[in-house]
Amino acid sequence: MLLDYAVLEAGCGGEDRLMEKSLAFLESLKTEAGTWLTGAGAAVRYVDTIGLACPLAAACAARTGREEYWNLAARQVEEYDAALLAGSSFPAHGFEMDRGYPLGLYDWSRGIGWYALGLCELYRLMEAHGRPEAGAMAKRIVSLSRELLPLRKRNGGFGWMVARPESVFESSGTALMGLLMLEAYRISGEPCFLEAAFGAEKALMGVTRRNGALDMCQGDTKGIGMYSDVWGLMPFAQGMALRLSVELNREERKE
Repeated sequence: MLLDYAVLEAGCGGEDRLMEKSLAFLESLKTEAGTWLTGAGAAVRYVDTIGLACPLAAACAARTGREEYWNLAARQVEEYDAALLAGSSFPAHGFEMDRGYPLGLYDWSRGIGWYALGLCELYRLMEAHGRPEAGAMAKRIVSLSRELLPLRKRNGGFGWMVARPESVFESSGTALMGLLMLEAYRISGEPCFLEAAFGAEKALMGVTRRNGALDMCQGDTKGIGMYSDVWGLMPFAQGMALRLSVELNREERKE
């Protein structure tokens, strides 16, 4: 889904055929609730889906004019409010639909990052196309960013558990939360968010090998609650870090 989204947004050609396949894939993931599943069946929602399915749905909606896909993307985010920590913007790794039980950690760095990616991409597309849902997405972005600000590590990045100061630095979550901070700055104009985005970039530079490979990315989970204790290389983290750097370069050119 994320690859389809990137190809559509990059305008690489063959968009009509790709969009047709993407829509068919999204339709195949629909549940009785009308929202999308990934992974453990219709009774469970993963936070990953916010970052994966929602941007693709919005991109398809923007190109086809199909209102239901704008609505579905917004509903997927709103549905996940059941899995937010009480009084917080932090999402649990997953939740059980039937009883609303949260599953896994609330402060898992990459999980928050998946959520942040979905919010930022939805806001960008909704704002560009004059969608009324854009304002609500903007509020979510700023609220989450503000909550994360005091949880940065000394190097400007985030640990794999963002609320635990002793947790090991993690690069994929740091890159995604850097992008979140940058979007919060663009929305609010508050310099503290731009400073945090540059801080995340600096932290990522600190774990970049001499050959340019970004290190310290936590390995894949084996399921909700089963978190890897391996840190190394992952193409996703590399891509998100490069994107953060490109976006920050654009901000510097504005100045």
